[in-house]
Amino acid sequence: MPKLKRKDKEVLIEELVDRLKSASGLIVTDFHGLSVEEMTVLRKRLHKVGVLFKVVKNRLAKIAFDKAEISEQMSDVFQDRPTAIAFVDDPFVAAKELVEFLDDEDISLSFKGGMISGRMVDLDFLRDIGKVSSSEEVYGKLVSILSSPISQLAWSLKGIIQKLVLVMNEVAKVREKGEGG
Repeated sequence: MPKLKRKDKEVLIEELVDRLKSASGLIVTDFHGLSVEEMTVLRKRLHKVGVLFKVVKNRLAKIAFDKAEISEQMSDVFQDRPTAIAFVDDPFVAAKELVEFLDDEDISLSFKGGMISGRMVDLDFLRDIGKVSSSEEVYGKLVSILSSPISQLAWSLKGIIQKLVLVMNEVAKVREKGEGG
């Protein structure tokens, strides 16, 4: 990377702080050994799913993480080697794309750290959530699981009420016959 002027560094740090605060997740990688072509392919794949993948100098990233007050969790990530950060809105989709890319045998991109909703995550966790299509799918399954007992209760109550109405009708018929008969 070319040497940046102090003012440019300050602007870059503020931009990083804004992105860090607004992203629901971060995936930090070491891209050492990745060719320009491979980096371009990765950026395009991630961009298609709404992820910004940005190469950042470790020192500037560390300052930005300090300002965003998330440095404690990610302190070991910026020790050495070049760093790229994926700023994520939907962790499920981003994890799927990045894990597929990481698993490619010819790619030398390695996972340094990750954070989703303020919690540190490891590569195994990313692999697990990468198996899910999207957060909408997870929410849909959750709603289905939560609403299933309610639906069953509603059907059971409906059946009980219908039986009660039938019994009451029969009782009324028997009483009418008893009074009129």
